[in-house]
Amino acid sequence: MTETRSFDRCSPAERTTKRELTTDVVYTVADVSNTDPVDLPPLYDVIDTDALNDLVAGSHDGALRTISFQYCGYTVTVTGDGDISVASTA
Repeated sequence: MTETRSFDRCSPAERTTKRELTTDVVYTVADVSNTDPVDLPPLYDVIDTDALNDLVAGSHDGALRTISFQYCGYTVTVTGDGDISVASTA
């Protein structure tokens, strides 16, 4: 069975001052997997984190619909609005 959870920890505007989208991705996967975020492997091992942050930050015109990638047994989907969804691949 696939479990999907969506989280919006910080709005895209807040991310520029508080923390990056990629940090929210790690915390979201940690929440779903009941894992401490520091115990997860580095996100940069599976995706170019600078590129992901830049894609979403520069998507104010709605050009980016979604981007999905695999991380720690989950499919992570990020929308151009910065929403994060995590679904189990098991």
